[in-house]
Amino acid sequence: LRYLDIAMLDLTTSPTLSAMVQNEPGTSFSTPARLPVPQRLALGEIVAAGSEAGCGRPSANHGSLLSSEPRLGLPMCVVAVVAAGGFLKSSAVRRRWRGLARLRHSRSGIARLAATKEQEDTTLSPFKLQQMFQDAQRRNDLVMDCKGYNKKEYQDEAAAIREASNDPNLWDDQRKGTEIMDKFKTFEDFDNKVAFLKTTAEDMKMALEFAKAEVLAEDVETWMLEAKTAHDKWVEAIDKLETEVLLSGKFDALDAEISIFAGAGGDEACDWVEMLERMYIGFGAKQGWTVERVDGTPGDTLGMSLVKLRLEGEFAYGKLRGEHGTHRLVRMWNGKRQTTFSGVEVTPIIPEDQLAQISLDEKDLEFDYFRCGGPGGQNVNKVASGVRAIHKATGVTVRCTQERTQPQNKSIAIRLVKEKLLAIQEQQRASEFGEIRGDRVVAEFGTQVRNYTLAPYTMVKDSRTSHERTDVQNVLSGDLTSLIDAYLRKSSV
Repeated sequence: LRYLDIAMLDLTTSPTLSAMVQNEPGTSFSTPARLPVPQRLALGEIVAAGSEAGCGRPSANHGSLLSSEPRLGLPMCVVAVVAAGGFLKSSAVRRRWRGLARLRHSRSGIARLAATKEQEDTTLSPFKLQQMFQDAQRRNDLVMDCKGYNKKEYQDEAAAIREASNDPNLWDDQRKGTEIMDKFKTFEDFDNKVAFLKTTAEDMKMALEFAKAEVLAEDVETWMLEAKTAHDKWVEAIDKLETEVLLSGKFDALDAEISIFAGAGGDEACDWVEMLERMYIGFGAKQGWTVERVDGTPGDTLGMSLVKLRLEGEFAYGKLRGEHGTHRLVRMWNGKRQTTFSGVEVTPIIPEDQLAQISLDEKDLEFDYFRCGGPGGQNVNKVASGVRAIHKATGVTVRCTQERTQPQNKSIAIRLVKEKLLAIQEQQRASEFGEIRGDRVVAEFGTQVRNYTLAPYTMVKDSRTSHERTDVQNVLSGDLTSLIDAYLRKSSV
């Protein structure tokens, strides 16, 4: 189109053509010599097309099309001009040409804008770093206020614990000595974290001051990189401390016990139970916790219908309490897309001295006894050693088959009921057990707290926080940090 446009411009403005159209004898026409060769070729093709369509092929005495002085008759020239003019002056062609030009211009403009935006995002400046410093300082101060670090009550309690830890008679009472040393370790750890926050903040502030004072561009860039490095360390420490502040519940610092049981889905649900067990074992290993399977019931054909895990570590219950609920899996099974459900219940492992202070009459409980089955000899297969305890008022139910005798399992079941009631009471902020509503997990459609999709696409989505991840295999391997952090922040709000 560009070549034809230039060719038409030269044809319509040529005085030689005007004379030929007026049928003046003796006139001749030559291809404009100032046009580049491709454009002269395009003009020659137009003339040739007109010749073939209107007047037949040019004879030998007409000369060559691209010669300096080709002799053209009037009909041939008129046909060529009309054909090219009609083609170029068509409104549809002009609109398409202008549209293509605008599209090409807009694409290049968008590309330039995207490149500029990316360069702005990656370019450091003292002003941008100052804004980053102020934002990090605001988050730092907010964490300190939530923790109460600068309050007199916190400092007085810390001083009292340090003084008690130096008491020579500390270990006369084993239980009290352990409690004091645990609190002392907590205060010391937090003091170390606060010292690290202050150090990184000072490093960034000093680097920014040097960057503003330097004159040479290379020195300014060096100090800005130093400030960015200190900022990254500072923000990473703040993120971890914010998570600890969110784990400030009554039982968050305790160990946890997880019960995973099969729901709707048949044999696939038992396989899904094993997958969830591996996921929580992997998460515990990443956290440096001690993980132990304390109970388990095999499925009819594959997998496990019930698994109980005990996880011991720092803030085990606080980090895992958000896993409580129904977990839904969508995947290909035997050539079909199947949906499977499993239930997860999380309870804190409360120390015996705290449980002893809770009065729970056995009359408020209903007990069922059953044979455990599975490996263990004739005792577990013939004697009803398994115990199921149900709290009549709330419907809270626990099941225990850990030990070989019925009295031992009954004692453990009562302890589990107390732990579960206390955990639910804390979650529902109930003042008494009688105010607790039923909290039984029903592992079926419509009750899920998290969806794991393996087919036809891969995604993990928490229905409570809308947090999504596409690296499903990493999640199933135990990488739950982002999901847990999203839940803690959502629940705190």
